[in-house]
Amino acid sequence: MPKEVSFSPPAFDPDPAPPLPAAKRRPFGVVTGRIQIWKGPIVLCKAMSVAGKNLLPVEWYGRDFSYKDGISMSRYLKENFPAIWGKTVIPKPAVTLEQAHRLQKDARFGLICSTWDMFNFTVAEFLAAGTPVICSEGAGASELVRHGVNGLKCSPDDIAGLANCIGILSTMDERTYENMAKAAIETITNDLSPSAIIARNLEYYHSVAGKSENMSANDFLRHIYEPSERQIPVAEILDTQPLEKLFKYIVKRAISRARK
Repeated sequence: MPKEVSFSPPAFDPDPAPPLPAAKRRPFGVVTGRIQIWKGPIVLCKAMSVAGKNLLPVEWYGRDFSYKDGISMSRYLKENFPAIWGKTVIPKPAVTLEQAHRLQKDARFGLICSTWDMFNFTVAEFLAAGTPVICSEGAGASELVRHGVNGLKCSPDDIAGLANCIGILSTMDERTYENMAKAAIETITNDLSPSAIIARNLEYYHSVAGKSENMSANDFLRHIYEPSERQIPVAEILDTQPLEKLFKYIVKRAISRARK
């Protein structure tokens, strides 16, 4: 039977400093994440391969991970996309959180091209810095991105769509860009403010508590988790278990030890 699932995003505060104007930003897109297959580096390289000449280069900050057959993801990309990886998509070492936030604020745009992901916090970090993002719909946090308002979205395997998004943000006029940057901060302020998220969570908790039934606690779990100043001996906990269950456990463990 399908069940209703209530989702509450994490609370997040925007950067208190105003976003940089387009003219003062570095002429790069930025990825802050692991160089890993499901983070989408292959899709990005393919998109940069089919794109025109007006695209800004992309810097990828993150640790290199293993891919397959004993080679790393970065090495695979260098061997298979020699005209792209290291040239228009430039791998960079991992950085500290403070450095990442500075890079996110200075970037022309943020890029999250995951083929699959959970709630990717870098989406919120870019938006909080007032930096428009290009976000794959494969990332859970893509729901924060309103296409054409605070950033751009594309399907996780849409190579041409990703190339088009990068082209749009690479050449966007200053007024449109700064409206998008303003909308990015408003998204965080309105949708992820701690006061709003806390109120939503409390509403969920009260709703669940009102529907739940009172059930007696399992003695075993109660002994383990219930706060107590008295240390409970293991034997006392075992005394609460049926002898049949204990006997089966002893036999199973004895056979396992004998086979070692």
